[in-house]
Amino acid sequence: MDDIRIPDMYSHFIYEEFHPNDEDDLELWTGEFLDTFFKEGAEGFFIPIGDKELYDVDGNAISQEEFKKQIDKFHILYPAITEYKYDIINLNIEGDYATVEVDISWAGLNNQERAMVRHHDISTLRLKRSLDIGWDVIQAKIVGWNSVG
Repeated sequence: MDDIRIPDMYSHFIYEEFHPNDEDDLELWTGEFLDTFFKEGAEGFFIPIGDKELYDVDGNAISQEEFKKQIDKFHILYPAITEYKYDIINLNIEGDYATVEVDISWAGLNNQERAMVRHHDISTLRLKRSLDIGWDVIQAKIVGWNSVG
């Protein structure tokens, strides 16, 4: 690297760019997705989902708009998520794709039943390496979500 000195200009090297850690990145992006997914009023927030390759729970290709509509339907049915927690139990990386199994429990106020509902089970996220920022979720099977009609 040339030694070029310009006032108020800095060069930074990001270790991850030279020595990436896929497991840490997958944990980070899984958490980003779930934190935003379970956040009340998540519209307008960045949610790390793919823009070209997305699938519904059955593996059928869908648009980003349809994926976001499904999340919106969830938030209409459950306008208040009172608690949630997750624990990543398994990561499987296959080239530019990864599957993350997550033990999720959450509770929320169900608008139709007008009662608190609790869910707890293993959920699965499918992610794809992003050229821009780490990993994008391309498919999500989350306990209590995919059954929302």
